[in-house]
Amino acid sequence: MEIRNKVLGLYLLKDELNYFHESLNNEFNPIKKFRLIKQNLIVLNTFIESLNKFNLYLRNNDELKDKARSIRKRGGLINHMRNKIGGHLDEDILKRAAQWSPDFFSKKNKENKTAQIFIGYKTILESSINSYIDINDNKLQKEFGIEIDLMIPSDCEIFFNYLGCLNVDSINWISNIIEVLELDFEYFDDDELINNFRIASYTDFNLKKDFKLPELEEIEDNEMADLLIEAIKETDLLKKNEKLNDLILKLEQNNEMLKKELKNKSC
Repeated sequence: MEIRNKVLGLYLLKDELNYFHESLNNEFNPIKKFRLIKQNLIVLNTFIESLNKFNLYLRNNDELKDKARSIRKRGGLINHMRNKIGGHLDEDILKRAAQWSPDFFSKKNKENKTAQIFIGYKTILESSINSYIDINDNKLQKEFGIEIDLMIPSDCEIFFNYLGCLNVDSINWISNIIEVLELDFEYFDDDELINNFRIASYTDFNLKKDFKLPELEEIEDNEMADLLIEAIKETDLLKKNEKLNDLILKLEQNNEMLKKELKNKSC
């Protein structure tokens, strides 16, 4: 299960990074592009922070190990930006952003909300980039060595090349590590899938408890699991839908019974 849950997460991270990378390349509206960047930061940082979880699987793969080290090293700016403008809007960043772009508060732009919002996104992005400072090296911007102004084409190219390359390298790394992980388990055939649907019915979603799978002898006949398995096995589409509807009805009835029990206990 440990490898499978890692593969599940990796497939989703890869899909999201692909989505944001392609969307940024194809989006020409600057405001929409800035919104995509903010979302991209969160997913990219989530991936970079997860890299250490795969150290065990990199011991005999120097190429993937070196690529992971490179991604992690370049990811410092992503982590900084995510913390300042991705997960929330940092108060210190907003102060610098307001000072950096006084035109946000001009009377002219107050009447032009599109221009004002454009300036707002631009200034928080630039402020988050430029506040990533190497304190020990004359307070230069740590990743690029210069302050970034996204209205200057060369600066804009520097930042978007950085983000694009990091997205692509991360996507490729995920593809490669998935191949490594998938060597260590097999996908379910139909019979195995049915058995695992029975196990699925014992899933405990209480995250305060330690996760564990039930032992085979603990798995008893489960009406809900049986109904689901019957529906899965059914090849006739009409009958399959009927069985699924029966399952939904049974689940709704069980939920109503549970609500009544909880209500009686509280009275």
